[in-house]
This record gives sequence, structure tokens and C-alpha cells, in this order.
Amino acid sequence: MPEVDEAVKGAASGDSPVAQERRAQILDAAWRTFSRRGFHQATMQDICREADLSPGSVYRYFPGKDDLIVALVARDTAESIAVIETLYDHDDPLSGLLELVNMSFEQLRDVRTCATNIEIESEAARNPRVGALVRRADAELAAALAGVLRRLGGDSHILEDADAVARVLIAVVIGTSAQKAISPELDVDSHARILRSLIELIVRPKAPVAAPPEKLR
Repeated sequence: MPEVDEAVKGAASGDSPVAQERRAQILDAAWRTFSRRGFHQATMQDICREADLSPGSVYRYFPGKDDLIVALVARDTAESIAVIETLYDHDDPLSGLLELVNMSFEQLRDVRTCATNIEIESEAARNPRVGALVRRADAELAAALAGVLRRLGGDSHILEDADAVARVLIAVVIGTSAQKAISPELDVDSHARILRSLIELIVRPKAPVAAPPEKLR
């Protein structure tokens, strides 16, 4: 089992309700600050001011910006997986999955959110600690989504490799986020519509193979 990062151990090990609320307050402030100023331009002092907390209160939970970004990724991953897993017992998992696509793309309307997503991905490429967590988060998200796809897939040939399909679908969302950050005028609704159509196509059962015609005698 992969080692749990120190920045997320507190939230996963039974923090008191007060501590959980304080962590959430700091993480929300960090996300707003990163969205407004960028990860590298933002300082811990900026985050303290945004959270309206003393430096000591913030550093008690998160000693540095790396700890904040790691905890933000972990929180977002946990929330996303929880939503995906509700589809396992959904009466209509396909409709639920398509609605999840709508929810995901609704968040991409915010250019600053998309820009912050890019910064996190970039930080993961150059920061081993952040990179390890992002890779683990991607794998966990893909595994959860693949579970839903397998339930939907029936005998779909494409879904013989549901894990790869899940990663491709996630990549569409990540790619749209990157494009929106660079081109704010991007119509994310069209991307969402295409992804929904792609999912419906993927889970469609294979067409039966016609029997070869009998040879003429």
C-alpha cells in the first residue's frame, strides 16, 4: 500500500471536527489565493491573510505551500471518487455518469480554476512529492471510473480495457481545462457534449456479427 503523505494524514486519521473545519478554511483560502496569484507568486503570508488566520495557526496544519497543494489534490480526489462511487448502485448509472460530465465541465467555466489546474499539473512534473500524489490520484480516479464503465459496458469491445478508456476520458477533461486557461473564449459546452456522445458510443454493445452466406452449390 502506498505511503500516505504527511500533509493528508491529519485529515485521514480522525482530526477533531474543529481541526477539520480549520483545515478546510485554510485549504479554501489557499485555493482562492493560488487561483488569483498563481502557485509560485502566492506566499504563505497571502494565504494567512486570505484565511484571516495568524501564521502560527496556518503553519500548525500546513508548514509550506507544498503541503497545501498536496492536501488540495487529496481533497479533490476524495470528493471526486466519492461522487463516482455513488454511480455503482445508481438506478441509471449512464445518466448519472453523463450528469457527472456536466458537473465537471461546469467547473471549467472558471478560467482561474483552469489556470490553477495547469499549475498543479506543472508542479507535479517538476516536484517529486506533488508528482507522486497526483499520479496516485489519477490512478485512483481512473480505477473508480473504470468500475462504472465495466458495469455499463455489457459486451462492448472497447471496454475490454476499461482502465485505459477511463484514463482517456479523464484526459479529455484535463485537456479542456488546459485549453480554457489558454483560450478563455473556449466553448466548454461543446467539449462536454462531445464527451457525453463519446461515452454513449463507448458503452453501446457490439453489433452482432452476421453469419457468412452459405456457399452456392
